[in-house]
Amino acid sequence: MKKYIYIFLIILVLIAVILVGYLNKSKQNNDSKKIKVQNSEEVISVRVREETEGGYVYYKTEDKELIEKVINALDNIKIEEKTDISFSDNRKTYILELADGTTQEYNFQGSYYCKDKINYKISNYKELNKIEIRILKSKK
Repeated sequence: MKKYIYIFLIILVLIAVILVGYLNKSKQNNDSKKIKVQNSEEVISVRVREETEGGYVYYKTEDKELIEKVINALDNIKIEEKTDISFSDNRKTYILELADGTTQEYNFQGSYYCKDKINYKISNYKELNKIEIRILKSKK
């Protein structure tokens, strides 16, 4: 009788492990989402801070048409799976300034998105990267 109880417990544990693995995988697949700019109609300017080997380069625009292009490009970026890949000098941060004085930041490293200190693979980043915003100043 003990033998059957042990077999039953082993099967129960295996089912639990499989179920937990399946739920975690489903959750990972649900992580695949897009960046959605909050309060996009209130954005008054876009600043870009680009980290290079030589320091930082800053860009800024208040052009409504250009701001709309940036917002649309951000909204079209698809966030995929988490990754450990990171770069030390290839970061581009888009800072959206809202009418109420608050900001929203979006950090990219090549074709990776960094949010809450976690890096994610992304797709559709090339469209955002193609948008040219005029240079403000350089700082090392």
